[in-house]
Amino acid sequence: EEEVAVPHSFVRVSPAGRVEPVAFEGPEIDLKPLRDPTRLERLLIRAIQFTSPTRGWAILGERGILSATVDAGMQWSGVTSNAEPLEGLASLSFTVDGVHGIAVGKKAIWRTDDAGITWTAVPWQQEIFDVHLVRLLDPDGMRVYATADRRTGKQILTELLVSNDGGRSWAPQALPLPRPLVWGRDEFSGIGFDSTGRHGWLAGADRLLTTADGGNTWQLF
Repeated sequence: EEEVAVPHSFVRVSPAGRVEPVAFEGPEIDLKPLRDPTRLERLLIRAIQFTSPTRGWAILGERGILSATVDAGMQWSGVTSNAEPLEGLASLSFTVDGVHGIAVGKKAIWRTDDAGITWTAVPWQQEIFDVHLVRLLDPDGMRVYATADRRTGKQILTELLVSNDGGRSWAPQALPLPRPLVWGRDEFSGIGFDSTGRHGWLAGADRLLTTADGGNTWQLF
């Protein structure tokens, strides 16, 4: 396998199909600068979403730093709140208009309702200790779905949670699975909804589930 030296730790594919280096400014991520800049996969991109052709958001590196671009990905800057980087994150989601957004991780939920100008920490429910995937539903982003590890009695279960107040409170969503999913053994690998917010899918534990009513009920595919 031929190794190609890459002097930058982050690249983008231009509309013309060219691979172009991009710059990152802000809190140093684990992979910049690269000690051995020969493998692109060393840069961990946990999540990425563009809300317009030029405006985008990503969670980068082992530290899970929330980052933003306003020039179609040519330059990225770390996002801060009160001069502190937003980190420890794993997933993010924005409404189609880019106004409402949420970023989640281990004991961390941040929300914006002004297109990312300001971010506010959302109070944390003690029984939830790690959120893996998150999706906001349009138009106002108040309905949120997330996959998370939650303590129930003596067990820690991996569940699909739903919030109707923008992520401030959560409740488990019933799923037609033969058994509960157990933390450390089972996990969800993906969740998504179409532009209407009614049709969606959820993948995990070797199963695919679908919904046609905005996530109120789910069926095995």
